[in-house]
Amino acid sequence: MRSNKVAVLALGVLIPLLPFIVFISLGYSVNGLKVLATEKYQGISVTYYHKLFDSAQKARLIIQGMPPGSGVCVSLYGWFPDGRIVLLDRECNGHGKSSVFNLNIRNIKEYLVNWKGYLSKHRNSIDLLEPGILALIAIDKPGQGVFGLFKGVPLSIENVVDNKASVKIIIGKNSVEEALKHPLLGFAKKSQSINRGDMKVDEEWPPSHWLVNGRYYWQLVNVISERLNAYVPTSMVRLVLDNSATINDVSSIVLGEKFEIKGENSIGFTATYHISQPYQGVDVSYAEYGAVGPLYTLKKTAIYLNFAALFKPGSTLDTQLYEGLGSSNVVAKTVKIQIQGNDLLLMIGIKADIALAKYCLAVTESAGNVACIRYANFTLIRPVVDNDVMHYWAKAEQFPSYDRFAKDYSTIALYWNSTDYGYYKNILEIYYDSVTSRYNTISLLGVSTPIIPLLIDDVPLALVPVVSAGLGYTEKTESRSLLHLEIILNNDNLYIHPIGFYGPKKLYYESNSYTIGSMVFYIGVTHGGGIPCPPYGPCPTSNNTAPRS
Repeated sequence: MRSNKVAVLALGVLIPLLPFIVFISLGYSVNGLKVLATEKYQGISVTYYHKLFDSAQKARLIIQGMPPGSGVCVSLYGWFPDGRIVLLDRECNGHGKSSVFNLNIRNIKEYLVNWKGYLSKHRNSIDLLEPGILALIAIDKPGQGVFGLFKGVPLSIENVVDNKASVKIIIGKNSVEEALKHPLLGFAKKSQSINRGDMKVDEEWPPSHWLVNGRYYWQLVNVISERLNAYVPTSMVRLVLDNSATINDVSSIVLGEKFEIKGENSIGFTATYHISQPYQGVDVSYAEYGAVGPLYTLKKTAIYLNFAALFKPGSTLDTQLYEGLGSSNVVAKTVKIQIQGNDLLLMIGIKADIALAKYCLAVTESAGNVACIRYANFTLIRPVVDNDVMHYWAKAEQFPSYDRFAKDYSTIALYWNSTDYGYYKNILEIYYDSVTSRYNTISLLGVSTPIIPLLIDDVPLALVPVVSAGLGYTEKTESRSLLHLEIILNNDNLYIHPIGFYGPKKLYYESNSYTIGSMVFYIGVTHGGGIPCPPYGPCPTSNNTAPRS
């Protein structure tokens, strides 16, 4: 009898708990949340979740560490597959309010649905690529100034569209603290001397015609130029032979690219930016260059591209552009290209969508007009993928050829910094990870793809540091995948002398500033008496060294 009473008592305790036991067994936590995935990048995390008894899909942005009394405006832009850059949402919190934003999930979801359709049309897996949104944040700190915070936020189509998960985006405290060290506008109580290029102007600041506690926000001015399915170089070599060498002294040159993901790492494509300020209708350079972090990521464990171009001496120069879908196997797809001459440009690359977009930091004036008080030019890139594989291309040409590729190379060689790799006997090998180490930079910015010369004819000097967008692994890796270069000579009396190029300005990203590297080289084949000067163009210098910390 006693045992029956105990059993009844036990059931009375367990029955009310059964729903919680079931929910926990289904993956829900005690607070009713079921986390599907959390992805972390430098300074940002994205969590996908379901909430018990709340079927409404939501998107929230939380900015941690915002100073009390600050006003914040967040503008979210999406780069659609057809090239349109569209405002998905703008949310502003007034001074002193919480820095938690409820985002327009409908627009975000529509953006991802559009991308899902594009991926399906091109026979790609839905989890292949994570398209990102560009978050442009203006922070108004009363009495001190206005600050900018830019972030790329890759989003999972599978979780948001297919799994109908809610999204929580967190921008960390460190990102905010670092952004507050770089004012776009500095406010003084009465007046201040403002540097505008070579000019200094004393004026009341902020101007009296701006609204008190005016709301600052970023808005798109225009897409300066864009190209879909563009041939974008990943490696470029200008090969120059001195008078003691002939092309037959070169056994072979290999340029390779292998985009492979193992484990939990991913390959990111990051936008770079330059901020300028308008003065009397002219953009005046402003000392602010940076990167937004991965805007598009390849995350699926796979080989996305395995390709090598083999350049070998022949009777004539083959200038055909070779292109196609790369190999997704361990064995690389190889194209053989015949070369001839003493000044050649050899290159490989990927097909990608590229764009140069201009945004302005806007403020409302007392008359109701909107004034642009800063400009930000963004260099954007994302890969073209079909059947889960990226596209390759390769080309050789006589230098100078005066085409876009030669212009791409010349912009880097003339205006970027150079570093002397020294002399090599018989063979030279350079890998992506060694370039990253040489420039003491992060994997995401270890190498870059020259873009702006492909988009516009005359590159303003202010944009030279960001003519390229970064590509690389989102986390530090020792992998030799991605890009490599190999040159073999068959003449023991000659040397290989490479000169590499890296960005002239460090790019601000998170808590530091980083050099952006490249796989662009001037390579001389010489008897050892110095770097051979090319038949055309200036002779490269060899006394610059790579930046070290």
